[in-house]
Amino acid sequence: MSLKNLVTFVAGGCGIVGSGIVGSLAQNGAKVWVAARNESRFEELKKSVPEQFHSNLAFQIADLANETDCLRLKDKILGTDGQLNHLVASMGGWRTDGPLSTLSVDNYLNGMKELTLPHIVVYKTFSKLLSETPNSSYIFITGGSGEAKFFDPKASLLPIKASAMYGMYVSACSEYKGNKNMALNELRLFFWIRRKSDSSFDPKKAQFEVGHDYVGKFIPKIILRHKSEVLKIQTRSVGDELYKK
Repeated sequence: MSLKNLVTFVAGGCGIVGSGIVGSLAQNGAKVWVAARNESRFEELKKSVPEQFHSNLAFQIADLANETDCLRLKDKILGTDGQLNHLVASMGGWRTDGPLSTLSVDNYLNGMKELTLPHIVVYKTFSKLLSETPNSSYIFITGGSGEAKFFDPKASLLPIKASAMYGMYVSACSEYKGNKNMALNELRLFFWIRRKSDSSFDPKKAQFEVGHDYVGKFIPKIILRHKSEVLKIQTRSVGDELYKK
């Protein structure tokens, strides 16, 4: 699957899930932009990408919850490469604020701000550009906790955030209904993702645990498929079948 000559931006690319996506895109030939607030995150990211593909990576110091930083990033991408073809939003990791009834209002507001604000700022900054770019895509990476019957009570904000992200996807599809340029996707993941190679897991024993590169391999296929849809991967077996399609 060649993504040569395509320019991508992985928002949250230094995270556990995002790093696997960055590696997959770079290895398939895409130029991959990554932003972080601290330059040390880039050095950590490069350790998970084979050295021969480092030339496909580009970095920018930015706070993605800050509109000014996001606009500067967009200008940097366009000024350097003249285009942006695909964006993958993988932001907001695991956190345990405590059971919902024990959270202070400030704790709730700050937690939801940290989990969701970068998504809306990135979307506001880049979605119109992509909607005007033929064969582009905007991919939301989300979790399945919003559908769970039970979840870790200490991680009480995560199901709320996951449900909010689906709502954001619906709003995005509504806003760009009829747009033929940009495919809008949500990839919803229901298992644990680790920052290590998936080859270190026994597939027969690890239905609910995968390496970050396992998730990353789906992104080039979603990009080339160019079809707006929600994709759910509940287990490794479900993912394996989906990958074959």
